[in-house]
Amino acid sequence: EGSEGGEEREAARRREEATLAAVQARTRAEAEASAKRRLDQEVERMLARTRAAHEVRERREMETQMAVAMEASRRELEEQERAEKAVLDAAARKESEAAAAIRAKQLAEYEASLEADREKERKREAEEKA
Repeated sequence: EGSEGGEEREAARRREEATLAAVQARTRAEAEASAKRRLDQEVERMLARTRAAHEVRERREMETQMAVAMEASRRELEEQERAEKAVLDAAARKESEAAAAIRAKQLAEYEASLEADREKERKREAEEKA
């Protein structure tokens, strides 16, 4: 009977050790799973921050490129406007010079006509005196 009691105690002790080992294993597995979930969440948060930072950087680069393109376009437009103004100014100068030349020619023709009329008048007066 003594050996049966010893075997029962040994069996009970083994069951307790097995139960304890199972509880420890389950606790360890739950702790590892919890740690893995926390790690996964932290990795996900880091990836989200990285993606957000990348998107901000891309948006800033795009904004910078657009600003540079707009500035280049503005400069090109200003240059085109200057060139057009220079062409219009040159055309206006030529037109003004042409109009002045026409007026000068008309004035010369008018003065020549007056001189011719005076010459005719002098000839007539000379003929009358003669």
